[in-house]
Parts: sequence; structure tokens; C-alpha cells
Amino acid sequence: MALQGSYTFKGIVLSEAYCMVDNLTYNKNYNVSQNQVSAATYNADGSIENEAVYENVYTPVLNASFSVKIYKDSSTKTSNPYDVVVASGYSFTPTLADDADNFVAQAYAYLKTLDEFDGYTDV
Repeated sequence: MALQGSYTFKGIVLSEAYCMVDNLTYNKNYNVSQNQVSAATYNADGSIENEAVYENVYTPVLNASFSVKIYKDSSTKTSNPYDVVVASGYSFTPTLADDADNFVAQAYAYLKTLDEFDGYTDV
């Protein structure tokens, strides 16, 4: 799996640039917030009768980071995978839905949403 299209690097147009997702990592962390379950109640003199009760709410925060290696063309990548024109880093929020594509496919789908890769085709 890769993307192919026209890529301009330092003023040079690579008409059949071959772009490959590489080194994808995934992170799942949690944000913690508190929801009030019950409000505090007060005595007639203003003192607290019952303190407010809170519960922790954990919200997952997902992040996938990856690099894209860009080659002159697919034959260059095949003949020497170290002959990279440029490598760039990207990140996106992946989905973990049961019917979701794997993270590599999601990374390619994300790239195709960027102006930089507009018009690229799957190869």
C-alpha cells in the first residue's frame, strides 16, 4: 500500500512520487474530569450537612503518529528503500470502531485529506 502522485521538492517536480507510510505509533491516554453526582446540603446556620459528591469521568484521547517516506518513484523504492527524497511526520486521531480500517489504512486515508496529497492515487 502506498500513494502515488506529483510531488514538488525544492522546486523539482517528481511526477510519479511514491509515498509510503512508515513508523506508525499509537497512543491512548485519558483526560479526567469530575461530574457532580449530588450537590452539597447545608444546615440552617450555613454549615455543611452533606458534602457534594463527585465522580471521575475518563475520556479516552487517541493519537496516531507516523512518518511518510517519499521516493522519486516506485522503482526507486524497490531498488533501494534507503533512497528517500524526504520524510515528513504527521499525526491524526484514529478510530477504534469495530468496522474501522487498520491504522495504516487510516493513515493513508488521512494523508489524502491533506492539500499536499490531493489527487494522489492508491497503489
